[in-house]
Amino acid sequence: STVSSGVGAADGDEDQRRPPVQLQLPSLGCDYQTLEPPALRGALGLGARTGILISRLHHDGSDGTAAPAMLPGDVLMEFNGHGLDELGFCELLGRRLHFAAARDLCLVGEKVPVRVWRDGEELELEHTLHPARYLVPRGQFDVRPRFFICGGLVFQPL
Repeated sequence: STVSSGVGAADGDEDQRRPPVQLQLPSLGCDYQTLEPPALRGALGLGARTGILISRLHHDGSDGTAAPAMLPGDVLMEFNGHGLDELGFCELLGRRLHFAAARDLCLVGEKVPVRVWRDGEELELEHTLHPARYLVPRGQFDVRPRFFICGGLVFQPL
């Protein structure tokens, strides 16, 4: 008799294994950069305000999803009630963490309040978080990757 440890299948039932869980993480749907250089903050007219610069959007709402509230050139100063410094860090859970940690505490599809600096004025907006879409799939714990590396070559199904 074969004993199963609960991992995989026993007695040749490998085709009936459960499919891997597809984890969806929330994303702002944009690229951003830090605002460390005082000259850059000065050019944006921020004064003593801090935040990160939204440099590019990943979608524009034309695919049927909600149109993004933020635009390229906006400075994200606050995310979901957490004020950001010029590196994108905020106070969260009693620690100084990157705002991505606050984003990861939210759900895909959730609408979060954001405060941005746009064209010389502060705006309070509501931004919808979309699922993250990566060009290269992210690794997941206890899930085999769909590629194999041998001698510097990467083999993957087409």
